[in-house]
Amino acid sequence: MDNVSVHGAGHAADVHALDGFVLSSIEDRAERVKSGIIIRLPQDDDWRALHELVRKVHERTVFSNVPFSDRKYALIEAQARNPQPHQCLLVAEIDGRVVGLAWFSAGEYLLGEGTVLTTTHLLGVDSEYCGPFRAAKVFVKLLRGVAAWSKTRAAHQILVHVTSGYALKQTDRLIRAGGGICIGGSYVVNS
Repeated sequence: MDNVSVHGAGHAADVHALDGFVLSSIEDRAERVKSGIIIRLPQDDDWRALHELVRKVHERTVFSNVPFSDRKYALIEAQARNPQPHQCLLVAEIDGRVVGLAWFSAGEYLLGEGTVLTTTHLLGVDSEYCGPFRAAKVFVKLLRGVAAWSKTRAAHQILVHVTSGYALKQTDRLIRAGGGICIGGSYVVNS
């Protein structure tokens, strides 16, 4: 999961976190022309688009019957706007449009000491806008961005929890193609 760029390291906590992973301006332009997909930290004018994207992602999940909570989203957005050093939000952009996001954090393994893991809380892509092929590319680039950030936290493993109930086989193929190993599963049991 090398060779990724994360653009716009402007937040004080993230400048140090992403040092060494931001491309120079010449490489930056070449990367933009090559794929058209930019992975970066959020900017002030992204929040409305991120809100709509998260709503879209929610509507595709097995939990779509649960009403979307603007209040809970606002709490998460407040954290993402001012993240702690162990948290990060990355945005995927194509042609100036927000098309994906990854919200994740690093911390010690629950039952052990000295090992830092990164946990992805949400990795979503606007597959309607992108189409399946480009959506897969956005997904992979976001995951590469998570990996680049994880290295700055000395996290050697990334936990990707697929709990949407949507496009499970395709997501499994993407993660396995990136070197992921299935270590279990998530189940829903109605009470």
